[in-house]
Amino acid sequence: IFGAGELIRRAVASSYGVRFGLPLLLPSPALGTFGACSRVLTAVPDAAARFDIALSALVAALLASLTLILVGVLTPPEGRECAWVNPGIFPNLLQQLVYSSAESHGPFCPTPPDTATRGAVPVDPALVAGCFGALATALNALPL
Repeated sequence: IFGAGELIRRAVASSYGVRFGLPLLLPSPALGTFGACSRVLTAVPDAAARFDIALSALVAALLASLTLILVGVLTPPEGRECAWVNPGIFPNLLQQLVYSSAESHGPFCPTPPDTATRGAVPVDPALVAGCFGALATALNALPL
């Protein structure tokens, strides 16, 4: 998800003549990675270019997250693995998506593993990745 954001950020930056150093991943115990930051090697021409570069990465990461959410919701659960997640950790809209996906995955994942927390429901792993990606992207958008 954040790889897509970095690729688009670099493409938009190069259209403005801006170069970046290698990205530094920001680790997060809950999400795996909270995003990436890169050192700017050349000057950004103006505030509009800075905004476009930042927004392009957020839009690309959000689109990648939404794609994973759609794959997780629309893909039939037969023959797929299940991830067990507690919907209470997500905002309301994402909770509703998790609950609706859990209804279709329930018959294919009848018993939770011992490591599942209380209240966990079965969902497609792509849905979990998309929800965490959307949440991390939304948090990264706060300074913008």
